[in-house]
Amino acid sequence: MSPIKGHPGALDASMDNPYIRAYRRVPGETGFGAGESVSSCLGSHALREYSVFRKRHWTPRQQEITLRQSRFLSEQNLIRSSQFERGTNLFLVEATPTVGQLIDHTCTVPPRLPTPRRPSGNSMALAYADRAARQSVSHELSTLTANGSYGCLSKDKPDNVVRLMYENFSSLSLFVKGPKKHVKIRQLNKIITDYSVDVIAGCETRTDWRYINKEECRFANLFGNGHPTRGSYAHNTNDPKMKRDQWGGTCLTSIGRFASYVTDIGTDTTGLGRWA
Repeated sequence: MSPIKGHPGALDASMDNPYIRAYRRVPGETGFGAGESVSSCLGSHALREYSVFRKRHWTPRQQEITLRQSRFLSEQNLIRSSQFERGTNLFLVEATPTVGQLIDHTCTVPPRLPTPRRPSGNSMALAYADRAARQSVSHELSTLTANGSYGCLSKDKPDNVVRLMYENFSSLSLFVKGPKKHVKIRQLNKIITDYSVDVIAGCETRTDWRYINKEECRFANLFGNGHPTRGSYAHNTNDPKMKRDQWGGTCLTSIGRFASYVTDIGTDTTGLGRWA
C-alpha cells in the first residue's frame, strides 16, 4: 500500500489502512501514528471513529447504522459458533471412552459362537427334492419353447384353432372417469382383435355388478368390439352392497362365431363368485 501524497509514512502497511481497519476499530483507536489523525491524513475524506468504508452518497447516519448492523451480526455469529463448538465438545466427551471403560472392554470374555450344526437327513432330502423340481420345470419350459408351444405367439391364427385368453385383470376399472375411462377394456379389445381371440376368461374383476347401471358398462357389452358374445360373470353376492370395488370376481366370454357353440352358462352356486 503506497503512502498518501503529502503525508509520508501515514499508510505504509495494509493494517494501517483506515479503510481496511474500519470494521475492527475500537473507541479511541484511529490506526495512525502518534500525533496524527484521520482528518489530518485524509483531509476532506475523513472517516468517523466508528464507521465502515464510506460511500460518497452515504450520510454519517447511514454509516453508523451499517456499522451497528455489522457488529450485531458479528456478535450473533460468535454466539452461534460457540454453540456449535459446545455441542461438538459435548459429543466428543460422550463418545470418547474413559480408561476404565477401555480396561473393562479389554478384559471382557467374548461370547462363544454357536457350533454350526450338520444338516440332518430330512433337510438334505428336502433340498434334493427342491433342486429336482426346479430342474424339471426348467427342462419342461425349454422343451415347450423349442416346440413353439410356449413363448411369443404369432398374431396369425391357423385354421381349426381356438384361442383362449386368460388374464388376471386386477380390476376392470369400470367406474373410472376422465381420460382413463375404460382404458383396460380398450386394451383388452385391441388384444382380442389383434390375436383373433375366441374365448376370454379372467379373474379379479373387482366389480360389484349390482352397481352397474349404464348400458355401456354391462358385461355383455364390454368385450367383442361389436361381435356377438355370450358369457357369464360371478361375484360375491352373499354380502350386502357396500362399495363398487369388490375383491375377487370371475368372468368368461365367448366371442364371434364361437359364441354360437355355447349351450349353457352358469356361476358359482355358493354366491362367492369363485367361477363362471
